[in-house]
Amino acid sequence: MYKQGDETGYWKGGGLGEGQGMMKNQGVIYGRKGEVEATIIVGEQVVEIAKEEWKLSINRCRNLTVSSCCLFDVCCHRWKREASLEEGGVGKEAWIVHNQNPKLSSMTSSSSCSSFTYICCLLLLITTMASAQLTANFYNRTCPTAMSIIRGGVSTAIARERRMGASLLRLHFHDCFVNGCDASVLLDDSATITGEKTAGPNVNSIRGFEVVDTIKSQLESSCPGVVSCADLLAVAARDATVQLGGQTWNVVLGRRDSTTASLSAANTDLPSPFLDLPQLISEFANKGFSAQEMVALTGAHEIGQARCGVFKQRIYNETNIDPSFALAMQRNCPRTGGDANLAPLDSTTPTVFDNAFFRNLVNQRGLLHSDQQIYSGGSTNAQVDRYRLNSAAFFTDFANAMVKMGNLSPLTGANGQIRTNCRRPN
Repeated sequence: MYKQGDETGYWKGGGLGEGQGMMKNQGVIYGRKGEVEATIIVGEQVVEIAKEEWKLSINRCRNLTVSSCCLFDVCCHRWKREASLEEGGVGKEAWIVHNQNPKLSSMTSSSSCSSFTYICCLLLLITTMASAQLTANFYNRTCPTAMSIIRGGVSTAIARERRMGASLLRLHFHDCFVNGCDASVLLDDSATITGEKTAGPNVNSIRGFEVVDTIKSQLESSCPGVVSCADLLAVAARDATVQLGGQTWNVVLGRRDSTTASLSAANTDLPSPFLDLPQLISEFANKGFSAQEMVALTGAHEIGQARCGVFKQRIYNETNIDPSFALAMQRNCPRTGGDANLAPLDSTTPTVFDNAFFRNLVNQRGLLHSDQQIYSGGSTNAQVDRYRLNSAAFFTDFANAMVKMGNLSPLTGANGQIRTNCRRPN
């Protein structure tokens, strides 16, 4: 039996071959909020799909081509189109067919929905819940324009301001190192959420949110409710690196967005620019990275800028620094005040992703204390020497480390949601 009003929907099916809900015409449920309860009975096995508040949108199923009127034929078709579930609940993916008017047509019993269809959907349901994973072609069918939209948005932003490439790369890093790559870094403070933007490593530092907003708006116009903010950040970081001269890498996709953030984790999990080498190695090891991967990821400082307050101690008090470099940095970073003044992390080619950063370290021209630490007579010296002499080796290791970073604890399957606005949960 199925009932549907302006706000609610309800369906319960019987065993194979009986009590199967049908509607004659194709479409989707129209309703702002409601509850759905669906139970599949296969022999003695009962799988409870969902009973929770949910949101349905005609846009989500606009492009479905449904050859059968059976509920679970639609369900199977949708699951084949997209590896993860929308809006965080299995039941939320159980798209039900009806008239577009939006009145529901009558439902009758029918044998047109075969037992095979039920078994197919049951297996897909269980498989999707248990083993959702990231794939390179995740949006090929559900949003084929996604990659070109993100690439175009990144290119436009960098054309306006080359520094933005580094800002987008940094957003992805600061996202993934705090409870995984879930776009929590993008959430604004609200009455119910304390975001991560005001954490010590982030406040008055991370930027690029307006660029993300613009790209997300374009994605929503093209493919409503499909592309996550977390995936947007991962792809934008890659595209920004390539735009500034770096090597590309394969971004696997299918991340979903968190509904909350952690200010405390942002304050503790992001490596400080004041760390010594053993602490750096330990901090990255906590996230599963080797010392070699840590050095490669530090190479992200090929591009971008830092605030005077972050490197003031180094240029005035440290001895493992080229004196002429220190003097040049002091001109824009006085002992007192000027903490917000900026200087490039790579003073040689500040807006080009190459290997000059590592040559600077060998010449004791690292701007941050933590940067110079990876070439300070310790265990990572040899790797820095390798990168300064072989940019291809650096590019390859950096790309591999970025792929690994993008796999840090992603939300997939029924976890999280696809935010419509990256700044707040749906």
